[in-house]
Amino acid sequence: MKKSFLIAAMAGLAFVGCTESELDSSVKSQEAISFSAPAVRPNTRAAEEIGGTYDKGLQFNVFGNWFTGNYTQFSNGETYINEATAVYDATGNTWYPLNGGNYYYWPKNGTITFSAYSPASNKMKTAAEIAATGLVFNNYTVDNTQPNSDMEDVLFSERAYNKVASTGSNNPYAGVDIQFRHALSSIVFTAKMDKAYPGTQVRIKTITLSNVASTASFNQKLDDANNETTKLPTIAGTSENEAAWTGHSNLVAYSVDNSNKILENANDAAPWYFCTTDGKAPAYYGADTNNYRKSDFILIPQNLDGVTLTIEYTIKTPDSDEIDQTFTKVYTSAAEWKMGYRYIYNIAIGFNPITLAPMVTLYEDVTDINVAI
Repeated sequence: MKKSFLIAAMAGLAFVGCTESELDSSVKSQEAISFSAPAVRPNTRAAEEIGGTYDKGLQFNVFGNWFTGNYTQFSNGETYINEATAVYDATGNTWYPLNGGNYYYWPKNGTITFSAYSPASNKMKTAAEIAATGLVFNNYTVDNTQPNSDMEDVLFSERAYNKVASTGSNNPYAGVDIQFRHALSSIVFTAKMDKAYPGTQVRIKTITLSNVASTASFNQKLDDANNETTKLPTIAGTSENEAAWTGHSNLVAYSVDNSNKILENANDAAPWYFCTTDGKAPAYYGADTNNYRKSDFILIPQNLDGVTLTIEYTIKTPDSDEIDQTFTKVYTSAAEWKMGYRYIYNIAIGFNPITLAPMVTLYEDVTDINVAI
């Protein structure tokens, strides 16, 4: 239900304002700060969740704050890496944060506390900042224009406190470990007939969620102290307040891609997943077999009071054309989407057979008909 990532940073000694090609041999011995491929711990055209291994084609942005000693308060630190984009380097099988093509190196004194977010998109860079409470995303918007493949799986990291060299769990790479968490909610729909209805065809036409807040602001809400961790719906953390999205606005409708589907009419019909090309449950895939997993929507966590689910479908008998039908459900404040959860909505369509109750009106006697011969 939640995913975590590990990022590693390799130790170096000093920042040098030049590219690698300009470094002489003595400087090259000072290793640049680099981040290993984030390994994702998996949780229990369409949008895509980032899966078990961070794809080499992705990039993430990094903040690094330098302190004379250990982290005390955010305001006591100085910016060392300011939202640099980490780019994969095949030679070292690592991600280097770069500044105009320049590498960053470890300072000889003090410590660095890292924070990072993914992806390194223009939209995220516009929204993101680092603060005493951790990462903040201001007025982030999930676009509702189809197809939904441009929906971002937004990740934020725990702070990696007081780092001076590349030591970590070495899982799967050596370096400073940084753990990513999911900031959004993943929404998946399935549909099936609840049993066989011979002679009846059902076609799903559209599945839409309306009155959904598409814009909100995220705050990690870390306590401003050393070694504090994020409190989430599924993680206790050490901070007093839970990370949250607030200021929800801009209500829109989101429609499932590729929703037009005639459902299998059988007693043992498997649920049809609209986010996959074959209708099977989404599995992790990619170059490393677990880079991504399909989803219908990746949306801002929110209370669902007033959110409306509308399913448009048709039914058809051997004697009829397709007849349009509509199902509508309005959710109340009892329902919500939480950070790091994947919500699977299972649609099951069933029918009651038409039954007839024949009745016959009795003949009335007419007795006063006389026939004279």
